[in-house]
Amino acid sequence: MRTDSGFSLIEIVFAFAIMTISLTVLMKVFSTGTQSAIHNENLSIAAQISESILAKAGVEQKLVNGEVFGTIQKKYRWSVIASLINQYKNTENQDTITKNLKLYHVRAKVVWLENEQEKSFETQTLKLQPESVE
Repeated sequence: MRTDSGFSLIEIVFAFAIMTISLTVLMKVFSTGTQSAIHNENLSIAAQISESILAKAGVEQKLVNGEVFGTIQKKYRWSVIASLINQYKNTENQDTITKNLKLYHVRAKVVWLENEQEKSFETQTLKLQPESVE
């Protein structure tokens, strides 16, 4: 009669297989969580850039039909596209504040690379621009 205590080779192999599968699943979960966090951070930064650029449009520089673009932090490319929708001309009974206004559709778009794929975030608004703004 044999009274050896301990594990057989087959039990050790199965234990290592179960441990390997468990660690693989855990690594996948952590990897997915990390990628999701990175994506959310990039999206948050792009939203801030887009909102900031949209807020500046027509304030720092006069709005005109066309596109303006640039780069921030060497990672995020942005563009602002302004399109004239309507122009309101002066009438006799209009006050001086609303004279000669132009209505623009303004779109701000931010593009970046993430996992070798191009991602983007876009915001848009309507802006009134008096003709006298320089």
